[in-house]
Amino acid sequence: MPIPEIESTEEWDMIRRVRVGTSEFRWFLASEPDLPESLYWALLASQDDEAVSVLAGNSDAPRALLETIARCDPLNGLTARHNPRVSPEVKNPTRIGDHSYESIDQYLIDMDATEEQWAALRHLYEHSPHPGGVLLEEAWESIAGPSDTRP
Repeated sequence: MPIPEIESTEEWDMIRRVRVGTSEFRWFLASEPDLPESLYWALLASQDDEAVSVLAGNSDAPRALLETIARCDPLNGLTARHNPRVSPEVKNPTRIGDHSYESIDQYLIDMDATEEQWAALRHLYEHSPHPGGVLLEEAWESIAGPSDTRP
């Protein structure tokens, strides 16, 4: 997996530390917001399950990285699919009640939902079992119709 362009010597040093450092260092770094994109990808490439687990839940990680985890990592994919930052297509096959309010709100933004759709999906979310409920895709189709697959 390619690491994005490195912008500074400090960035190179951090990537080196990800590669040769301790699992604890990678775990801590994976939770940090606003890292250079190259560090997020280096953490994923480290294949450190504990660090990738934290990375999957980091809503500051790049969408493409989170969606890579969602598609390719059986251990951490579910966490990534519930991350607010992933696309609706990645969230659709998950249960509505497994998401956070932030994740549902981002889904509605990404789907370019109308005010009525916002109210209806939030109502379904608030009245669903947590965790559990219907698939998010089914919930969306119940309020928007099966042909409305925005964006």
